[in-house]
Amino acid sequence: PTNKYADLIRARRVKEINHLFLFFEFIKMMMTDPSVAKGSYRYIGLGQFRNLALMFKLSASIYMVDHILLPNETSRDRATQVFRLVVLACCLVLPQLVRHFLEYSAFSWRVVGKSRMRLASGLMNAFLYLDDAARTEVSIPMLGHMMITETEQLVKSGYMEVIAIIEVVGRIVACVAFQVITSVSCGSRTWISMCSQLASTVAFPPLVLLLVHLRRRPTQDALATRLMKKQDLIASIHEIVGNFRLVADFGRRQWCMDWHREYVLAFGASDRAVAEVLCNSTNLMRVLTLLALSCYTLCGGLQVIDGQLRLGTFLTCFRVYLEVGKLWSSVYFKVLHIIDSAPALQHIVDFINMPLDIQRRMHWSRLTHNTTYAAWADGTVDNNFCDMDLDSVPLQIRRLGVSLRTLSTNFVDDGRAVRATEMQLDTLRINQGTLVSLVGRRGMGKSTCLRVLGGALLPEALSLDESIFVIPSHLRVLHVPMELMFFKGSLYEVLTFGVRPGHPDGDVGRVRRICSRLGFRPSLVDMIRPDDGAQIAWSQSLSTSEKHMLVLARALVANPEVLCIHKPTLHVNDRMAHTIVAMLREFVDERGVCLPPE
Repeated sequence: PTNKYADLIRARRVKEINHLFLFFEFIKMMMTDPSVAKGSYRYIGLGQFRNLALMFKLSASIYMVDHILLPNETSRDRATQVFRLVVLACCLVLPQLVRHFLEYSAFSWRVVGKSRMRLASGLMNAFLYLDDAARTEVSIPMLGHMMITETEQLVKSGYMEVIAIIEVVGRIVACVAFQVITSVSCGSRTWISMCSQLASTVAFPPLVLLLVHLRRRPTQDALATRLMKKQDLIASIHEIVGNFRLVADFGRRQWCMDWHREYVLAFGASDRAVAEVLCNSTNLMRVLTLLALSCYTLCGGLQVIDGQLRLGTFLTCFRVYLEVGKLWSSVYFKVLHIIDSAPALQHIVDFINMPLDIQRRMHWSRLTHNTTYAAWADGTVDNNFCDMDLDSVPLQIRRLGVSLRTLSTNFVDDGRAVRATEMQLDTLRINQGTLVSLVGRRGMGKSTCLRVLGGALLPEALSLDESIFVIPSHLRVLHVPMELMFFKGSLYEVLTFGVRPGHPDGDVGRVRRICSRLGFRPSLVDMIRPDDGAQIAWSQSLSTSEKHMLVLARALVANPEVLCIHKPTLHVNDRMAHTIVAMLREFVDERGVCLPPE
């Protein structure tokens, strides 16, 4: 919500920001969502209702013992006592019914779900728009851990614990108010009653703060160590799974087991250290509670013996002391949960603020549009706007801004003759309706050039004054790398991934014809059905070469204006390679493959 720490965040120094201040900024950000803010206020109101219900129960306990079970001799009447007892029992049930209704309704407030969705959406949005340098820092276990584990921890052990602390503090205030009201209503203003109030209002808070201060450093160190070991364990699992074939081929299964066991033991040791720290803190809080309770037991018990304090009031105040001790212990551990969520908050803030390429892509889009218009305006194409032929605007590359060497470019002209010329790539000019292949030695920049043309890599030159590569802005470009990438779904959904729903390019007959021409087996073509909700495991029945053909078929079905393909004939035999080249020529000449006649 603010740019208070923008400089540190931009410099990737999030750890230097004070945890409390960063967490406060996170709370403000969550409260900017109206639904989250409304649900949070409702949770706070629900907590205060629980506190009022507690005060009612405590008052009912005093009334039941002192005025119903042990009344004065003048008010001993069995019928009256039974009637009052029945009414009191009914009154105790009513708040519980209201509380049950409110707690059940709390699920519809969706504070946790909305907060988690906002964080997860922010992480996914940041990942999708990361620049190339930042994306290399991201791993599958890292992103998965943040989106599943750390967002859950930050919402439940961070944000919701703040709401819980507000409720607990309100309950402590209610207990203290109850003691004061009880002392006044009972007419007891002795030093012992004042001491009981002082113990609960003054003694507990400084003792808890002292405990938090003394235990803060070992607790933070133990929690940070456990988090680091947990991340190392997840990374080791991902590395073993990703390199299983290497492990199996080299016969290193036992080495893998021993290597992974070290990470498991390290995480177990760190988790045990956290448990030891929390155990010490828990028992220290119990000691503080028992000390205060012992003092009140001695002083209050003497008052009961001397007849200065009624038994019901003493027992209720005894229960209040137990409750106050538990509440301060609860505050302490909720603060620990918030401290434990601090690394998750740091990771999420750092990830969401990693360098993005949104602004560069927007600038590049404007630059391409302006250059396309300039090509029309300066006479490259006909200046008559009504008769302007956008198909005459060429694709140009001038001073690309990436490291490239001399490449051979093969142009396929109308006579199907291929001519090869050696030229500097930064002078390349490609007319629309042309089939071009880039060939050359390894490391010369062929893939880099295609990635730039396909939009997967942005050039370094982004100034309008510089001569840079231009793809006319009205052309839709599709980049097809060599990696095999498929989303889960039916075979038809995979093939029409790049087609808008309801568009004619996604016609099932057209999709099947393209696949048949690419040599798909009839049984595989029969699986292409738009109503196939069963999501048949088609990928398990495909060979590697067939999967590469599936990638090519998906690109042809999408029917872009500019198609940048990396080595489309690498994984097929000569006969299939000729078929692919023929289909690519048809794609260029006919502006698409298997299209219905116009």
